Amino acid sequence: MPIKGKRKDNPGKEDRVNPPHKTRLPVTDHPQPPSPVIPPVIPSDTDFDTRILDTGTFNAAMNVLSRAFDPILQTKAAEISNRLSYHLHGLLTILEDFYKINLFSSY
Repeated sequence: MPIKGKRKDNPGKEDRVNPPHKTRLPVTDHPQPPSPVIPPVIPSDTDFDTRILDTGTFNAAMNVLSRAFDPILQTKAAEISNRLSYHLHGLLTILEDFYKINLFSSY
């Protein structure tokens, strides 16, 4: 029986009974995510007793909403859109011809 602690094939090296323990790196504290920025509260935004109302913005918003839900205006917008796409298609066709004969090349 061989002597404990010595290897048979290489008597100069010692046996490793247990593999060396892996050293663990200490877990560092991860940086905390920044706290959410809460916008400051402006009293005029929440104080309904002051009755402050930007009438220009309100009227503009109401005009947009009324147009968005008005079927007559939606029909007119569709007609205008169709006309514009027709003209744009024609313009692109003309420009394509110019491109083919290389009129846009610099001399």
